[in-house]
Amino acid sequence: MKYYKIALLSLILISATGILFAAAPANLSGDDDTKTCVIKVSGMNCSYCVKSVEKAMNKEAGVSTVAVDLATGLATVTYEKDKTNPEKIADKVAKETRFEGEVVTVVTKELSEEL
Repeated sequence: MKYYKIALLSLILISATGILFAAAPANLSGDDDTKTCVIKVSGMNCSYCVKSVEKAMNKEAGVSTVAVDLATGLATVTYEKDKTNPEKIADKVAKETRFEGEVVTVVTKELSEEL
């Protein structure tokens, strides 16, 4: 079971790498006030779904960028760590849309350099 979780996390991070570098340049440059997280959003099947998830996430105070990938169901979010956290962002998706968000990982500068 442990290896399954590691493999799944690795696959998610590898598939989100392109979104991560496009969506979060502030975090990757070493800005300590911002963080990046990856949230799995289940149930999306069209571009309207993506727009509604992006809109809901952007309503959360402290969110600076949102990139949602319909194919993988992953949302890469850059946020100010003093104003919000990944759980609040995922909860906002559940409250504002018909989709469920689950925090997959919080990406740190060190982790992104390994990718």
